[in-house]
Amino acid sequence: CKFDIQIYQDSATDKMQPVMLYACINGQKMMVSCKNNKEVSPEPMNTSGLERINEVGHKALFRWKKISTGKYKFESTMYTGYFLAFESIEDKPYLHKLILRPEPKDEVDESMVITVSNGKPI
Repeated sequence: CKFDIQIYQDSATDKMQPVMLYACINGQKMMVSCKNNKEVSPEPMNTSGLERINEVGHKALFRWKKISTGKYKFESTMYTGYFLAFESIEDKPYLHKLILRPEPKDEVDESMVITVSNGKPI
């Protein structure tokens, strides 16, 4: 699956840069959005007028952290310490579901590492 990244300005220079992830489905932008139960789902969202977000913990705002060349992790601003990850679907192992997962303390969770090409996660 492929997403586009909308990058936002942040006055806090010590934090990771805020971004939104979206995909165009049938001509409509569908943002990756966090729900109240720490789940993610697509949600239609108009990005015009969102050049600057002064809100902490926005449901569709993530902070991306570079892991290595072309590899990033995306932390939810709504749920600090939870990152976007891909999980296999039980009865369809060739399909993956986008989820939020807490970052493990002593190990690297490869399902949280997302490859970014030309500024777009793939």
